[in-house]
Amino acid sequence: MIPKDELLYIKLEILDPIKDTLPTDKIDAVWNAYQRLFPEDKNPRPCSCSSAGKYWNDFIKRSREKIEILLAEYDKPKEDLVESKNDIIFAPSKKGRKSKS
Repeated sequence: MIPKDELLYIKLEILDPIKDTLPTDKIDAVWNAYQRLFPEDKNPRPCSCSSAGKYWNDFIKRSREKIEILLAEYDKPKEDLVESKNDIIFAPSKKGRKSKS
């Protein structure tokens, strides 16, 4: 899992300042953040020309959505978390629970 402080940095310093257009000085940061959030996406980096804008907008949108999901995971109580594909997170134990019968 990506550390919470790294997610907050990506959100606050890289993605939140982007409004209508992607500033050229943010292109590398957006691409690196996207690759960090979506390591399974092996597509090559698009060019920075205006015709590739739809790809960059998609990267930004998907990154914002994933960051919100991941940050929400940090706010969940530990017993609500379950084992994920790559990380082992403790799930609540059924041992010791009383049945409702």
